Amino acid sequence: MSAAPPPSPAPRASRRRLLLVTIGCGLGLLAGEVAARALAFLGERRKRADWERMCRGEAAPPRDREAKFGEFVGPSAHPDVIYEMVPNARVRFLGVECTLNEAGFRGPPLPPRERAPGSLRIVGLGDSVMFGWRVAESDGFLRRLERTLRARLPGRVVEVINTAVPGYNTAMEVAAFEHKALALRPDIVLVDWVGNDADLPNLIANERHVFDPRRSFLYDLARRLLGWRTEWETGPLREAPLAGESYERDPDRVPRAYRDLVGEAGVVRALRRLAALAQHHGFRVAVCSHYGVPGFLRAECAAQGWPLLDNSHAVHAALRERGLAPTEYRASDLVIAPDDPHPSAAGHALYSDQLADFLERTGWLAPGAIQVR
Repeated sequence: MSAAPPPSPAPRASRRRLLLVTIGCGLGLLAGEVAARALAFLGERRKRADWERMCRGEAAPPRDREAKFGEFVGPSAHPDVIYEMVPNARVRFLGVECTLNEAGFRGPPLPPRERAPGSLRIVGLGDSVMFGWRVAESDGFLRRLERTLRARLPGRVVEVINTAVPGYNTAMEVAAFEHKALALRPDIVLVDWVGNDADLPNLIANERHVFDPRRSFLYDLARRLLGWRTEWETGPLREAPLAGESYERDPDRVPRAYRDLVGEAGVVRALRRLAALAQHHGFRVAVCSHYGVPGFLRAECAAQGWPLLDNSHAVHAALRERGLAPTEYRASDLVIAPDDPHPSAAGHALYSDQLADFLERTGWLAPGAIQVR
């Protein structure tokens, strides 16, 4: 029997080449992952430094073009507020000029803590509706309310402060008020309800650490470069997770740090904190909504003894005057556009008139009706 031929070196060489290619690809992916994490780390440091420089007045958001919302907001020093707008900034946002005061709120400088005798001071808590989404500051319902009350109360100092920030939920609104506006000693606090106020806010802290092994920064970077939606971010804030077309509101599905801020329980918890502050500091609270109030909020207002204004009836009456049905609200001039249901200048004017009448009916506008401590 003849001996078998010696094995060909070709298969062994092929296996070695395959092994080397596999090792090379693995090392390349590892190097790419390290580079992506380094980019994320450096990007976050740069954005945080830019934010801190703006807060110190050493830099400013862009003035030569439309600013994106993320270019004039940053992390708050108060974790329960999460984010806030740049103090003393002036930007062009959504086609209108936005001037922010020293507290990062839209509008003129804050009034002094000391009150003029017999003055009336109102603080508004809200989000993009109260902020004045796509409308001039002078057309927003709180600034209109201030003008109306000054005309109705001649001789009295009337001050209305707008603390609203786009994307806030009720829990953040109350937290921001406590940290930044409670010291103004208001007579009345107006809580403006919007349908997404039980959801996560638009932005949350970017908690992805560069040493987090649970996710690939390289994969997220590739998706971002391809224009696909991703949570990959290079700054201290990121977009909150979505639940369909809205932000998540299920406490069991949000990051652990935000479970107390969402859902009906989160709203009620915040309102009860506001009630405790009102009791201690001697101001009154009213809740209002430009269009619609859920049952749980009605029940909580009743439990607290707070007056509640649902502007839906006035909206429906205005629609009838225009020959429109309630279902045609988005087709009316009361909203910005059919695909943007934020109130237009006309919608803000309607809401402001209703609010002025509402406050007058409460009796809270009479001198001496409220004693602020």
